[in-house]
Amino acid sequence: GDADGAPRRSLHGATRIGEAVMPDLALDFDDPPTAYDVMLRAGGHGSEVSFEQSGQVGVPEAVRRRLKYQHRWPFKLLGWEALERHQMSPAGLRSSFRLSRDILPPNMTEPHETQAVANATGLDVRLESVREVTLRAASPGGDAPSLVPDFRQHAELVVGPRAQQRYLNRSLPFSVLLGVAASTREGDAGMGLRGAGVARTRGHFGVY
Repeated sequence: GDADGAPRRSLHGATRIGEAVMPDLALDFDDPPTAYDVMLRAGGHGSEVSFEQSGQVGVPEAVRRRLKYQHRWPFKLLGWEALERHQMSPAGLRSSFRLSRDILPPNMTEPHETQAVANATGLDVRLESVREVTLRAASPGGDAPSLVPDFRQHAELVVGPRAQQRYLNRSLPFSVLLGVAASTREGDAGMGLRGAGVARTRGHFGVY
């Protein structure tokens, strides 16, 4: 234990190097994992390129590959921060452009709040346009593969811990996102809302 009486975790089969503890890892190749995820990422100066691949060992049809690029503009557009993202995969293409702005009035008694940054800790407004082109596989009836275009628009309000503390006098350890969406496709998948916490869609419109 430490001097203050707190228990110290013990690693079995570990090698101590200076003050660092390096566990001796033993890999069991008799029972290799069947699923894997690989990511390669490089970037700098607001730009980033990444390659992702996931799948199952011995199952070629389960392989999923994605090539992503994102760029955060180094300047603001009338006070709005701009972020563009592009993704390419065998399933299709996806591009998005998002404008964000922190509208929480600065607290002049806190110097670190005088520079508003849209980082989901204050009161952020987000406007995002998404363009997708999905590759539809050939149908059993003999229809050839086709490209399905889709466009949707999101408007979101992010209530972060600083805004919660300012207006509610208490804060949660996470931000709350409220949004509306309009899409050329219908349903949660068409709105890009699959997996959202609470979402309701009707026709080409949705709230979440």
